Amino acid sequence: MDPLISSLLGLAILGGLAGAALVVWLVRALTLERARRRLSMDDLRMLEESTEHLVGSLKDAADSAIRDVDTKVAELRRVAREAEGVLARLELSIQTAPYQDPTRPAPDQVPPPEEPAAREAEEAEPPSELERLAGEGLSAEEIARRLGLGLGEVQLRMGLLHLTLPDRSPEPSREG
Repeated sequence: MDPLISSLLGLAILGGLAGAALVVWLVRALTLERARRRLSMDDLRMLEESTEHLVGSLKDAADSAIRDVDTKVAELRRVAREAEGVLARLELSIQTAPYQDPTRPAPDQVPPPEEPAAREAEEAEPPSELERLAGEGLSAEEIARRLGLGLGEVQLRMGLLHLTLPDRSPEPSREG
């Protein structure tokens, strides 16, 4: 059972129990008062009618609360079915939509091609510190140490920039 329904039903039952406890307390209090004042039979009949009326009112309130809970549960189920339908339609549209790389603009948003000279002028940047050090002939290890970078990162950046390092490997021995 849904926790919301359980909670609401619990509240309705607690309300009924509280009302019943109140009736029992009233009857006991009036019984003690009768013993103290010696209530007449008319007083007792009036007390009994009041008690019956109170119990009837409590029952009506509990029934109303239960109807309200049932209405809310039906509405929640309807909304859940709607949400499931929307989710199913979204999943279907995702599955049938063509894949588009999110890093590239949509075809209708691609800017017109620029003149090569203009593009090169925009892209021209001063050489980076890494490029400068590589141009001086430093090894990847020395560049990494000076720039505070990892050796793998320096090698990767140099590969992306198409920079070559001087070959510092030892000469192979000529035996044989």
